[in-house]
Amino acid sequence: MKTIVKIVFFSFFIVACNKKDSKILYKKHIDIETVYLPIETKSSLLPFEKLLLQYNFVNIKSIDSTILCDLRYSTTNNFVGIDMYGDFNACYVPLDIAMRLHEVQKTLQLIDSAYSLVILDAVRPQHIQQIMWDSCTYSGRQKKIF
Repeated sequence: MKTIVKIVFFSFFIVACNKKDSKILYKKHIDIETVYLPIETKSSLLPFEKLLLQYNFVNIKSIDSTILCDLRYSTTNNFVGIDMYGDFNACYVPLDIAMRLHEVQKTLQLIDSAYSLVILDAVRPQHIQQIMWDSCTYSGRQKKIF
C-alpha cells in the first residue's frame, strides 16, 4: 500500500511541477511589506528571512498551513547531532514551487484528508551547508567526487 501511495504522490508531484499553463495567479516579485505573512510576524523576521523574501522565497506555511514541515537540521535529530539553524526554523521555498506544492497538497487531500505532504528540507544557508560538509567523515579524495 505504501508503494502505491508513493507512486500516486510522485505522479501528482510531477503533474503539478510540469503545468505549463497554470491558472495560479501570484506576484512575480514580492515586496517584503506584501509577503504572505501575518502582520505581527513581519517585524520579527530574521535578516536572512528578509533576504529570502527579496529573492521570491516564501515560508510554505504562509501559502498552505496544512503542509507538514519536519526540518531535521533545525533540531538535534540529524547526522551532525546539533541544531544548526538556531532561531531560523521556517520552511522557505521559491514562490513558484510553493504554489505547485499547494496544488499537490489540495489534490492529495481530495483523495484522502489524512494524506499530506511532508517537507524534510528546504532552503539552507551556505554557512550551514559548510558545517554539514565539514562534519562528513569522508576523506578529501572522497569529497572530490561530490
